[in-house]
Amino acid sequence: MKLEPVYLLAPEPEAPRPRGISRRVLFLATAAACGLGSLATLGVQRVTKGPGSLDDSDEAFIRLAERLQDGPIDGLMRERERFLFALAFGAKARARLAHGSRALASHLLAASPSSPGSWQQDGARALLQALCIDDPNAAITILGTEVAGALRLRAR
Repeated sequence: MKLEPVYLLAPEPEAPRPRGISRRVLFLATAAACGLGSLATLGVQRVTKGPGSLDDSDEAFIRLAERLQDGPIDGLMRERERFLFALAFGAKARARLAHGSRALASHLLAASPSSPGSWQQDGARALLQALCIDDPNAAITILGTEVAGALRLRAR
């Protein structure tokens, strides 16, 4: 009889985990810090740029809104959200888009009001908010006292 050696394998002892920060946590923290730093830099640039200056993307929106105001009222009504977004960029945009603001206001007032919460009421409210975003009297300046008052009544 011949004896063969038998080798028994035991599990290797687990190495103690190193104390400190893992690579995954370090990577995620670095990525989050880069993202927050970029947002903060963008915010500082917006603040230091000043309220009256516009960058290229703002100008593109205003040019689109100018094309909308020069076209038929149906196109302006269809794209009124974009027009109102461009109108909220400040005083320079309001001055350039005054014609379209008056056309939109007269169209909203000419339509007979339906129920509360209708598109006329929502449109009047949105137009007033876009006009008065940084100047409470801008609606009166651009639209006139009577039209601005009628829009305020329609927005209720």
